[in-house]
Amino acid sequence: MIAALRTRLAYADLPASLRGLGMAFILAGMMSLGFATFAQMAAP
Repeated sequence: MIAALRTRLAYADLPASLRGLGMAFILAGMMSLGFATFAQMAAP
């Protein structure tokens, strides 16, 4: 999933400081928040 997002971001106009590892950390954090939200919704 992260690989698909990174290929789309290859064509985006990002600041130089966010390219590479910086954007990977931001994407991982946003995905973890999304998965945690879904886990809370599915919990009994």
